[in-house]
Amino acid sequence: LNKKARTALLGVVLFGLIVAISFAYLSLAAHTVTISAGAPNYSIREDISFVFNITVNTTDTANEQNITQVNITVPSTFNITLYSDKNGSTTNSSFSISGFVLSWTNLSSLVLANVSNRFWFNATPSTPGVYSVNVTTLNASGTAFLSNFNVTVNDTTAPTIDFADPTHGNNSVLTTLVINITSTRMWKA
Repeated sequence: LNKKARTALLGVVLFGLIVAISFAYLSLAAHTVTISAGAPNYSIREDISFVFNITVNTTDTANEQNITQVNITVPSTFNITLYSDKNGSTTNSSFSISGFVLSWTNLSSLVLANVSNRFWFNATPSTPGVYSVNVTTLNASGTAFLSNFNVTVNDTTAPTIDFADPTHGNNSVLTTLVINITSTRMWKA
C-alpha cells in the first residue's frame, strides 16, 4: 500500500475503534436496582406489614441518560401503605400510584449518574406464595431498564385439628378415631 492508502486505512481503523469503545461504554452503562435485604430476594410473612427499601443507581454519565422515572409494580395481593414524608423517596420528585404501580418522576433528573437514591413503600401481603416485584427505570432519552426481585410470602395461619366425635349410642368399643389436620402452610421439600 502506498502512504496515502495506509493513512486512510489507519484513519478508518481509529474511527472504528472510537465507535466501538463508545458503543461498549454505552452498553456497559447500566441502571442498578438493589434491595435493603442485601440478598436478591425478600422473605416476609403473610398479613404482616413490611417496608420495602429499594436503591436505584445508574452508571450512565451522559446528561440525557439520567434516570427520570422509577416505576415499581407490586402483586395485586399486596395492600400498599404510603408514607407522607417525601412520598417514600430520597429524591425531589412527583409521586403517583395507579393500581399496583408506584411511580416517582422528575423529568430533569430523578437519579444522577453514580448517585444512589432510595425508594420505599409499606405493603402487607395477604396470600402466601412467591411473587415478583418489577422495577422499571426510564432515562431522559426514553430507554427503559427492567429489574425484578422475588418476594416469598410465608404463611402465618396456624394449622387446625378437628376431632370427629365418636358415636355415643351403642356403648361399643371405639376402634377408629378420625383426625383431620388442615394447614395452608407452604412446605419446602
